[in-house]
Amino acid sequence: MFSIVGAAGNVGYSASSALRRAGMPVRAILRDMTKAARLSDLGCEIATADLQDSAALAKAIGDADAVQIIIPVSPRAKDPADGLRRSIESLFEALAQARPKQVLAISDYGAHVAADIGMPSMFRHFEERLAQLETQLLVLRSAEHMHNWGRVVPIAVASGILPTFRTRSTWRSRRSPPVTSA
Repeated sequence: MFSIVGAAGNVGYSASSALRRAGMPVRAILRDMTKAARLSDLGCEIATADLQDSAALAKAIGDADAVQIIIPVSPRAKDPADGLRRSIESLFEALAQARPKQVLAISDYGAHVAADIGMPSMFRHFEERLAQLETQLLVLRSAEHMHNWGRVVPIAVASGILPTFRTRSTWRSRRSPPVTSA
């Protein structure tokens, strides 16, 4: 059994779909049952649990051999960092109780930085906490979030300039010389 925490999101749904196409059993763990229909249509078993309810998460993870987790910022959080901290602790407690053989954690860029750099530091804490589990752990850090590029694609098409999110430089198409902004 594969349990996917956050199965209704982009990453979780893609993983659930691929596993079901391969004939594998999947338990989709959702916090909102209104998003269950398309996962049920794939043949997923459905479980509900809030990320900050460790008992419900442990029950939902249950007898899974492998668990994939992604820890999004709650859209209802008044303090996103505090919300993530509480979700991390809840997930840790649930995984420690359920004891799956394998955990795949989707982390984020910046988690490798030891200094406090804001929200990416929460993912460093996430990784460090999961490393304390007695399970096989694989952590994947995203380098980009493709949805973030959506707002700059029209700019790139219109101008031939692709603004980046990492440095103060921009990339220009081959027809233009390189440009560095100050």
